[in-house]
Amino acid sequence: MQQKEDVYHATIKKYTSEELTMFSQAFASTVLWMERHPLEDAFGEYFQQCISHGHNGQFFTPAHLAKLMAEIVNPVGEKNRMLDPCCGSGGLILSSAQVNRGQEFFGGDISEICCKMTLINMCLNDLAGEIYHMNTISQQIWRAWRICRWPITHHPYIQELSIIDNTDSSGK
Repeated sequence: MQQKEDVYHATIKKYTSEELTMFSQAFASTVLWMERHPLEDAFGEYFQQCISHGHNGQFFTPAHLAKLMAEIVNPVGEKNRMLDPCCGSGGLILSSAQVNRGQEFFGGDISEICCKMTLINMCLNDLAGEIYHMNTISQQIWRAWRICRWPITHHPYIQELSIIDNTDSSGK
C-alpha cells in the first residue's frame, strides 16, 4: 500500500537478486504451509530445535498442551481478550484462536525474534491484537506492534506502535 516502500528498498539493497529470490520462495512456502495448517505455529518448533537450542530458557509450550490450556480456560465471545505474557512464537495465541477466533490477542516476550514470529503467525492467520517486546516481570517495554486492517480491503498488516519511555530516572 506504498507506506513502507523506502524501508523495503533500503532493506533489499543488502541482498543479491538470488538471495531475494530465495527469500520470496521461503515466504511463499511458509504461506502455503499455513494455508494447509490454519492456526498452527509455523515457526516455534523449528526455532526451538534449530536456532535457539533452548538457550535463555526458550522452551515453547508443546502444541498439545497449548490446545488443552486453550480449551480449558478460553471463554467464547466477541469482546474477550487473551494474554500470553511469554508468547514465544505465538503457539498459545494460535491455540486460543482455534477455540475463539473472535477475541483480541495480546502477547509479550523478552525476545524480539519471538515477537516477530508471533506477529507473522497472527498477521497471516488474520488475528487482531498487539505484541510487546518487553520484560514481562519488570514491565519494561522496548517495542510494540498491532495487527491492523486496511479500511477497504480489510487485509491485515503490522503497525509499529509508539512507546513512551517507561523507565524512571534511575534507569529501572
